Amino acid sequence: MKLWVIRHAKSSWADQNQTDFERPLNERGLRDAPRMQAWLAKQSHLPQWIVSSDALRTRQTSIFIHAALVPTTPLLFDNRLYLPTLHDMFDLLAETPAEITSLALISHNPASTHIINSLVGSAVINNLPTFGIARLTIKNSWDQISEGTGTLDVLVSPKTI
Repeated sequence: MKLWVIRHAKSSWADQNQTDFERPLNERGLRDAPRMQAWLAKQSHLPQWIVSSDALRTRQTSIFIHAALVPTTPLLFDNRLYLPTLHDMFDLLAETPAEITSLALISHNPASTHIINSLVGSAVINNLPTFGIARLTIKNSWDQISEGTGTLDVLVSPKTI
């Protein structure tokens, strides 16, 4: 099985009256999106499902990710991915139907970095950058996923492609 862990694109801090949840993408995030979208569209094992945080910046990022996939790919929003704990992410993964063999989670840091390192079983990355995309191979079924059951296949960001 394949798990895509995606951190939202660069967001704006321009409006100090906005809550963290309401922050949109900034110009750089919007500029990086087409490049990341084009890269993703060329990859193998594309996500059959996308589950995204419901914060504005992740919803906006998920729309770019969704556009790179088959139009019928479900795009789901789940508040548990807004500032999640590792436990929240494992619970969400365990709920994934068995027939889904490739899933994308779009979330925030530090949780995105933590889930990658936890699944690999060691600190393979220090920080998943904004609009960073990691693809992992998962050895177990979604309902049996646990620490150390994955390997990191791909890690990219707007600066590396």
